[in-house]
Amino acid sequence: MKKEIKKLELLKLFKEFSFLKIDEEYKLEVKNTYGPEFAMAIKDVFNKNPDLDLLYNSKTDIASSDSKENNLTVQNCIGIENFSGDSANGLDIIILNQPVIEIPNKEDKKGSEIKKLYRKIATKTHPDKVTSKLLNDLYLKAKNAYQINDLFSIYLICSELNIDFEFPKDELDNFKFHIRDLKNRNLFMEQTYLWAWVNEEKDITKNNIILHYITKLPNFKT
Repeated sequence: MKKEIKKLELLKLFKEFSFLKIDEEYKLEVKNTYGPEFAMAIKDVFNKNPDLDLLYNSKTDIASSDSKENNLTVQNCIGIENFSGDSANGLDIIILNQPVIEIPNKEDKKGSEIKKLYRKIATKTHPDKVTSKLLNDLYLKAKNAYQINDLFSIYLICSELNIDFEFPKDELDNFKFHIRDLKNRNLFMEQTYLWAWVNEEKDITKNNIILHYITKLPNFKT
């Protein structure tokens, strides 16, 4: 009975892990697709607000207390009605994309288990052996997992291909931690300005998201 429970628990974890990997792939595709549009929307605000561009490029230690830069704030720059100018100097240093968090290499040396399973996967999926795009895609995923020593992803691909493997009992807690980490990374993406902007339909709200993002940039006085 206990053995059956453990088997079902592991199956549940693999199903959850599979969903989270797909969710991560989807969110990264959204980021890569809409990131440039998000950047252009921000650049457009700078282009239409020369004082905002001036404020962004001003030094934090301005010597003159009565200088124009020292009297500017993001709010009054954005509030200017007469939008003009085409300067957006310095915008290229703004970090718009969230970092891609990869599974770190614990060691350069590949374990015998991951190498053995990778070879079994390659036998069923390598482009030189099969012409199925689905299987070839699994081969590429397995190759990437092997290169970064991601044994859990190798296990997942094995389960999809009905390749037998022994899941080490002492790895269960690590697997659960890995799932929690992946879940948190996906949740982090949903909390970014980019994600909110992409999923908002109303233009006025999308614009407000851009303006709020700008107020969070370094060197701005709010």
